[in-house]
Amino acid sequence: MSKEKVPAEINHNVQGGHSESAETSTTGKQEFHDNKDKSKKAHMSGGMRLLVAGLLVILIAIAVAAWLDLKPSPKTKSTNQPTKLSDQDLTDKIDNLVANKQYDQANQLIKNSAQNPKSMQSLELQATVAMNAGDYSGALKQWQYIAGNFPLDANIAQNLALSAENAGDKPTAITYYQKAIDLVTKNPYAGSGADIAYYQSRIQALQ
Repeated sequence: MSKEKVPAEINHNVQGGHSESAETSTTGKQEFHDNKDKSKKAHMSGGMRLLVAGLLVILIAIAVAAWLDLKPSPKTKSTNQPTKLSDQDLTDKIDNLVANKQYDQANQLIKNSAQNPKSMQSLELQATVAMNAGDYSGALKQWQYIAGNFPLDANIAQNLALSAENAGDKPTAITYYQKAIDLVTKNPYAGSGADIAYYQSRIQALQ
């Protein structure tokens, strides 16, 4: 039996079919690689956007921190206020300073630590400091202010008279020594017979 020959055109078609299949496979591979590259690029693009966004957040945070550092802080009231002393504590401290001839410190303490620098007690302390410092004219003015703004007692009259005597103001000294005598005479609790005798001796010395 003789073998039949396959027509040449059939072989040609078969070969052509293989060729088309190969081309299709090649095209599919190319499209796969293209899609893969596009996916990589999209992934890289998304990562880049995240990186840029992160950098922007950091820069904004740095800018805000710098602004807060440069922004002046609100002023607060100082808490280092001088301590106010009771009348007795203030008197004790002033007596100690005067005994040590620290007159400027004594006046500063009265100014800063007195409950009320314009009270009679504070003004009397200032006058006493002036007298002990040898500032009799200043002391006289202080005692005169006290006598004119507060009820006159034997202690005020005596100190005013003493300041006036040392300041060379004899008439004022005699007037207030006499007032001291009158006040003690009317109120024995304001002084003693010895006090009256002393005031009388000062009047006689000044006349």
